[in-house]
Amino acid sequence: MRKIYYVFPKIQYPVILQWTAAVVIELIIFGLIVILTTNVSSGQHSDMAIYTRFAVFIAVILVFSMINLWLSTKLTHRFAGPLVQVQRVLNQARHGKYSVRIKLRTNDCLHEFATEVNLLLQSLEESRGILRELQSSFEIPAGADSNRIKQVYSQKNRPAQPNTPRSEKHHIKETGA
Repeated sequence: MRKIYYVFPKIQYPVILQWTAAVVIELIIFGLIVILTTNVSSGQHSDMAIYTRFAVFIAVILVFSMINLWLSTKLTHRFAGPLVQVQRVLNQARHGKYSVRIKLRTNDCLHEFATEVNLLLQSLEESRGILRELQSSFEIPAGADSNRIKQVYSQKNRPAQPNTPRSEKHHIKETGA
């Protein structure tokens, strides 16, 4: 069982730090609001004090939820944007367009991954160029049927079949005897 949780610390540490800082700040603000509402509601009747505190807690929770939604959107955009780019580029490469490259913003994550994909595409593009050079060096006679060439090639590369004795009847038919 693997116990390595930080497989990509360069990305994981900032994300963990951001979420931990957000939670700590929210707890501090929430604690301050509890203290302030306790002092304010001490002069009210007990029922009204409970309603006031409850309303403040709900408001604080809604505000923190909005902040967390904004932080989540911002953070996931740094991952989702590059993944969309990778998907787009790989889709184009699948259709034979190897000249495309992944372009990321400076604050995006996955730069190393994008670099590796770009190097792969560059290698494929170079290999295709070499293959085209090799193909152009072969001369195909004018009027040659490409299907016939493929057929001859496939027969040459087909595994040999064991020799089976031909029947006498079949042999007579061929020779006319």
